[in-house]
Amino acid sequence: MKARLTQVISNAVDQHHLQDLLEERALAHDSMDASRVARVREDMERADARRLQPHYIESFFLEAFQNLGGVARQREARRYEVTRVPALSATATA
Repeated sequence: MKARLTQVISNAVDQHHLQDLLEERALAHDSMDASRVARVREDMERADARRLQPHYIESFFLEAFQNLGGVARQREARRYEVTRVPALSATATA
């Protein structure tokens, strides 16, 4: 009896039309396999690691500014007051 019901349902459903509906209403028409998803995730992690972090920029700028003769003092967290700007030197223009 169950086999007969399965056969009747299979014959009643238009498989081609059903597949067309699934494709038409799919949220994404392009899918990625697990290996491609892993590669994209690794690429995103590498890009994030290479991104310039604010504390690196801050420490680089402060050290370079001081080496050139500039003076800056911290007023608040991550906020500085520049009290002396170095004069333009011959080495800075070269």
